[in-house]
Amino acid sequence: MSRWSRGRIVLVGDAGYAVSLGTGQAISVAMVGACVLAGELATHKDDLFGGIAAYEEGLRAYVTRNQDIALAQDAKPDEPTVEGEIAFTRGIPDFGALTLPFALKNYEELVRRP
Repeated sequence: MSRWSRGRIVLVGDAGYAVSLGTGQAISVAMVGACVLAGELATHKDDLFGGIAAYEEGLRAYVTRNQDIALAQDAKPDEPTVEGEIAFTRGIPDFGALTLPFALKNYEELVRRP
């Protein structure tokens, strides 16, 4: 989806940015999304739409990388995919390599700022 929100309605997890069941990342991506949304709304407490925009902007690359991994699973077995980083053995992805890090902002600190 090009946007995960319209007005005051915001999509999180599979409703907005589903990833493949085969990556094992759906719940992780949804939880990160919920954390980022809550943090950005708290940080932008006087600017709802600014918080929503920051959520989409801050999460888009992470979601896209996870979706790219799902697409790469359709590649031929034993060929490196996703920029040569993930190898498949007999068609089964290396799930350890599929776990993508996401650095959460320290929203607690940001919310406390005057």
